[in-house]
Amino acid sequence: MNSLPIPEIEEKVRNRTHNLSEVHGYGHLKRTAIGAKFFARFFGESEQNQDIAYIAGLIHDLERPNTEKIDHADISVREASKFLSYFSLDQEIQDKIILLIQTHRHAQDIPLSEQWVYLSDKLFEQSGAYVIFRRCYYIGECEDFMHMSIDEAINEAIKSHTQRRMTKFKPSVFRDEVKKLAEYQYQWQQSFFSVFVAQETWATRLAHQFVAYGREKASSLEKLIDNFEPHHEHGEKFKQEALSYLKGDKYIFFKTLLFRP
Repeated sequence: MNSLPIPEIEEKVRNRTHNLSEVHGYGHLKRTAIGAKFFARFFGESEQNQDIAYIAGLIHDLERPNTEKIDHADISVREASKFLSYFSLDQEIQDKIILLIQTHRHAQDIPLSEQWVYLSDKLFEQSGAYVIFRRCYYIGECEDFMHMSIDEAINEAIKSHTQRRMTKFKPSVFRDEVKKLAEYQYQWQQSFFSVFVAQETWATRLAHQFVAYGREKASSLEKLIDNFEPHHEHGEKFKQEALSYLKGDKYIFFKTLLFRP
């Protein structure tokens, strides 16, 4: 079995993602790739299929409009197909990669073996403590909210946009094999939303600070989180949980929340 040209693909992705936003750039793509391979490995996929999952995660968002008003699924598939044409890959392998990208937005009704990118993107990058920092930063940079003040953007996005996403990706939409993981990640969002609505100081500071970072297009979200000073025990837990995921230390625990049928 021929190995897939992962180092070459990684280098090409890194070189073409310099202009993507902080929350959708190479760091997001790399972590989605790692997570996709994590799920594929846990559920018993071959090494080649694990690598296919990794590549799919790495190229699932090569072009990402800076708005939530456009469903970027078709754009993602088109750009991924063009990107893969630069490499000598069997058509069957390309088709598997594209299928994982096609299903990364709405994958609830498809086989688990087609959900690796979806699960990584939704349960790791768009759930858990990390997503609080990520989403606030995105609110700041997203063109949908640029005409608003920071306070207005926070009120509109966190109290409406965030609630819609929490409903869309609540634990009940995920399969039983990953539901405990979904519940664990979801409770971080629920917890933050409740204290934010109650206007706890550390939560409102976090929201304002990271929306402002998004407006400024400040670099390295991981460093920004690391430097955040919540001055509150609860806020410190969010910070450390997010950093644990970003540094790759959380996967051993995540594995305990999954089961194979």
